[in-house]
Amino acid sequence: MIVRHFIKCKTCGHSHTLRIQVGHEPYQEHTFQCFECEEEIVVGMNCNPTTASVQIKEIQNCVFDSEEGTIINLSPEFPIPKEDLHRDHVFPSLHHVQAVSEMQRKLGVEAPKFSSFYEARAWALKQKGLNELWPIVKKGWSLTSKGKLDLAAETLKQYREGQYKEPHELRYVLFDFCCRILLPLKYHLFEDAAVHCQKITKNHISEFQRFRSFFKSRMATENLDRRAGLGKLDSDISGKAAL
Repeated sequence: MIVRHFIKCKTCGHSHTLRIQVGHEPYQEHTFQCFECEEEIVVGMNCNPTTASVQIKEIQNCVFDSEEGTIINLSPEFPIPKEDLHRDHVFPSLHHVQAVSEMQRKLGVEAPKFSSFYEARAWALKQKGLNELWPIVKKGWSLTSKGKLDLAAETLKQYREGQYKEPHELRYVLFDFCCRILLPLKYHLFEDAAVHCQKITKNHISEFQRFRSFFKSRMATENLDRRAGLGKLDSDISGKAAL
């Protein structure tokens, strides 16, 4: 869905017509340059999927306007092609969605089937984006690294509650979370790594066991903390990329 909103630049008074794609997160924020004076403008949008409504707010260097102006296409999840930045009546994310669908088809990923619109809507409302899942993963990760396993288990139970079928343990949750970051183009990295590990365990079992013992006793804790830092960085970058 694309929402149309009019604003005026506070610096030069130039009018803009924003065409904002509604994303999957409850809040999205966009930063862009005024078409005329090129000063930075920031707008935010609260999204309520239950009522299918949005609330747009002018955050920086802009005010609400009642007139049409230069078209600015914005999306929290897909890059806008240069030729579509200022075009009206276009859907810039369409070719990205088609590319994802084609890759899912090649991977054998079947889209869920629903008996009615209301069933599909109920399913969609339960889906959580990476920015919503990350705080759960991060907290469970932190508690696990501190040895507070009972608290970690309670936290990780919230991960994709009612949908996640694997054990709610950190290693399983991390695997699922990372897969979701990299799907669909980079999923083969996980598959290739799994195949490689299977070969190692069959052909070099003693060496693999020695490495496993060494890793658990010397490297596991430090590596877990380091990866948690990378996870926070990924989350921050994903949030900024959505701008």
